[in-house]
Amino acid sequence: MTVGGDYRKETEAVANAAATVDGGRTWTPIAGLGGFRSVVALVPGTTRSWLAVGPSGSDLSTDDGAHWSAIAGDGYHAFAFARRAHVGWGVGESGRIGQFTW
Repeated sequence: MTVGGDYRKETEAVANAAATVDGGRTWTPIAGLGGFRSVVALVPGTTRSWLAVGPSGSDLSTDDGAHWSAIAGDGYHAFAFARRAHVGWGVGESGRIGQFTW
């Protein structure tokens, strides 16, 4: 899974995600993100759930990116999950820190 877009157009979601099933040899475009996303991460302990995060918001997919749901709240520039816990942390504008748990 990869995400991106035009960082200068944070709310624009045009050709900003793709998935691969063959280790990156080929990629399939994915739609449904809410805008530019700077990071995507597989939710630990799952095989099909992904969290995509960007400055204008965050989105969650539970079906390998076929469908995305917006997560209410502020956006973040970077995000990472803890290795052995059900928690992740995002960092955003003005030093804002947010927590994602499941």
